[in-house]
Amino acid sequence: AHVSFTLFAEFLPAKRRGVFLVLIELWWGVGAMFEALLAYVIFPNYDNLTPWTTGWRWLLFWSSLPLLVLTFAYFVLPESPRWLLLVNRRADAADVLRRAANMNRVVLDERRLRHLCLSEQELRVRYATTTTTTTTTT
Repeated sequence: AHVSFTLFAEFLPAKRRGVFLVLIELWWGVGAMFEALLAYVIFPNYDNLTPWTTGWRWLLFWSSLPLLVLTFAYFVLPESPRWLLLVNRRADAADVLRRAANMNRVVLDERRLRHLCLSEQELRVRYATTTTTTTTTT
């Protein structure tokens, strides 16, 4: 749950992030209440069918169905741009950010995005030449 919370937070605009993160945490409470209601409905109906208690099995079955939906959703979710940067997949990180910006109808600064795509070695070379130029002119 913490991974999805963090991944969700990465894609939210800063000024609305707090509201959305509180709303996503609210669903834990809603889920707990739904689970209690589901148990209330299932246990009286299924415990009388057999001599042993089978209600917990049905509760487990019905409670796990949302996981099936979530399993398919993971194939649609993009990787975290921060993780992609950490494993040096800069072009993939830029693609994820472009898609997110496109879905949110936000214009990305391509210059900053190109800077993101530079490898660590290219950044060192670029900053070394910038520092040398700055030091020479002062």
